[in-house]
Amino acid sequence: MSAGEGRAKAGWAAADPWVGDDGGVEWDGDGGGAGGGGGRGAGRRRGGRRCQAESGASETCDHIIFHCPFVANTWSSLGVDTSASSVASLWTVPHPTIAPGEHSSTFLILLCWSLWKHRNDVVFQRAPASSQRFWTTCCEEARLWRERFKPSDQVIADAWCSVFRSM
Repeated sequence: MSAGEGRAKAGWAAADPWVGDDGGVEWDGDGGGAGGGGGRGAGRRRGGRRCQAESGASETCDHIIFHCPFVANTWSSLGVDTSASSVASLWTVPHPTIAPGEHSSTFLILLCWSLWKHRNDVVFQRAPASSQRFWTTCCEEARLWRERFKPSDQVIADAWCSVFRSM
C-alpha cells in the first residue's frame, strides 16, 4: 500500500466510525460489496459498525432509531418506552399522548427522520449530540411537512411544534 493509500484509508476510518474494528469493510453474500460485481443489494454489510454514544454497541437500524442512549432518552421524554421496539414493526410503536393523535403515523415518521438526520450530523459533521438541536430540527421539519397537509389539518403540525418547543 502506498503512503497516499494509507493516509486515505486512515482518513476514511477517522471520518467514518462504522469502519470495522480492523479498519476494513466486510461483506456477506454472493458477489456484492467491495470489489464484487453484485450490484445494489447483492451483499450485506456485517459486523464493524459501532455507536459513538455507547462503546461496543452494534449500530443497527433498531439501535439508531430506538436503542442508542441519546435516542432512548428522546423517546422517553415523549413518554414512549421503545425498549422492545423494532423498525421492522414500526407501526406498533405507541403514539406519544402529549401529541395530537391525528396523523400519528406521520408524527412517528417525522421523529424517525429527524433522529436519522441528527445522527448523520453527529457522525459526518462531528456535531455533538444535542437535545435542543434535535427538537429544533423536529420543529423545522414539522413546518415543512405541514404544507403537505390539507389546510384543515395544518393545525396538527403546529401542535407538534408546540410539543417540540416544550422539550
